[in-house]
Amino acid sequence: VSKAPASTTSNVLAATINAGQSVTFTATVSPNVAGGIVTFLDGTTTLGTATLAAGLASYTSTAFTVGSHSITAHYEGNAVYAAATSAAKGVTVNKATTTTMLVVSASPITVGQLLTLTATLAPSDSTGIVTFLDGTTTLGTGTLSGGLASFATSSLLPGSHSLTARNEGDATHAVGTSTAQAVQVDKIAVTTTLSGSTSLSLGQSTTFTATITPAGSTGIVTFLDGSTAIASATVTNGAASFSTAGLALGTHSLTARYEGDATHASATSTARIVSVSNPSASPTSTSLTVSTATAAPGQSVTFTSSVTPADSTGQVFFFDGATQVGASNLVNGSHAISAHYDGDASHSASLSGVSVVQVNKLTTTVGLIGPSTLNSGQAATVGPTSATGTVTFLDGSTPVGSGTLAGGVATFTTSTLSTGSHAISARYEGDANDQAGTSSSLAVSVGSPSNGGGGGGGGSGTPPAPLRPWRV
Repeated sequence: VSKAPASTTSNVLAATINAGQSVTFTATVSPNVAGGIVTFLDGTTTLGTATLAAGLASYTSTAFTVGSHSITAHYEGNAVYAAATSAAKGVTVNKATTTTMLVVSASPITVGQLLTLTATLAPSDSTGIVTFLDGTTTLGTGTLSGGLASFATSSLLPGSHSLTARNEGDATHAVGTSTAQAVQVDKIAVTTTLSGSTSLSLGQSTTFTATITPAGSTGIVTFLDGSTAIASATVTNGAASFSTAGLALGTHSLTARYEGDATHASATSTARIVSVSNPSASPTSTSLTVSTATAAPGQSVTFTSSVTPADSTGQVFFFDGATQVGASNLVNGSHAISAHYDGDASHSASLSGVSVVQVNKLTTTVGLIGPSTLNSGQAATVGPTSATGTVTFLDGSTPVGSGTLAGGVATFTTSTLSTGSHAISARYEGDANDQAGTSSSLAVSVGSPSNGGGGGGGGSGTPPAPLRPWRV
């Protein structure tokens, strides 16, 4: 007696999956009264088995390798029904997508400073190598462990760098690249100091030396008399020098400008005032008077120099420390003013004593007017109206807001004051020309809202507090 024929069909819930993703295969055997076992195969390789129930058997797996798979379902038959095999179903398994994030330890950094790059991958079971790049140039690699890979370098050159981390993938995870992280590498800051004589006779030879710190800098130093370059020299062991006997009669403002190199920034020394006199010329005396010893920002101050003997000719230069005084205003602070007579063919150069001029910030007045009750108006002024900057509003000693001055007025609005009494004040933070100052406090009372009565009864009380603007 022959067994009854049976037929088997196979169905897959997803024809394309990523590695590690679950996929379910279902075999349908007819007639549905057939019982027994269905074996699921990938080509000739057995994946697993399932028992028929009402003509159906299913198998689920996450263990497929990356690539193409041909899946069949083979009904093993039983005492009544013959074995049968389904047509093949194709399944494509792709590598799992990954996300790569790059974090840099600092930016900006100084050339030679160690920079650590850390790549974080998701999913964290990714393995293999991460390549760290500067643009298209490979900096180095790191091995993934627990979804992390790091690389450290101190070799980035000065300038802007666009750094990325590229996950090279593994058997089950796809390649992926992070978004770029910008890193700025700055040159090493240096200080240039100029040394040399400050008083010379006409035709006298002298040497000026520029010292560059920190050590290790290379390149050129340019020496200037005012804005005119008069010599240059190569930096050796952190210093550069030049000798001259050619400084003209008079006063010279000499500086040394280090031009920088591949890793060190440029820097200019403070001015060194050098007076060159005629040794055979008659001596002179220079005095200085100032119109006021105390001034406000922008106030006119007149410097007057007298040179004796009276037949002296030539120029007098006024200096604030080592800086020649120009047309710009004196800034806040103390200024040591001196007058330098340049001398002429018959008269030697001379230097006055120092007169100190103190420039003080303007005194400000800060007033605050705002609502002391819920419906009050407000108005205020700050003097002088030329004051700029920021006003901080305080509730007692706690800052509650700020406003920027415009035409002597700054405004702050709030609706967050709690119920009760508040002492509101305004503190002007000052600017380059105006002193800081604080207003007297303004008492503000904030009432509680009405609780209302039950049923049809009405309640009484203070309405909710509206927005409160304050101006100074």
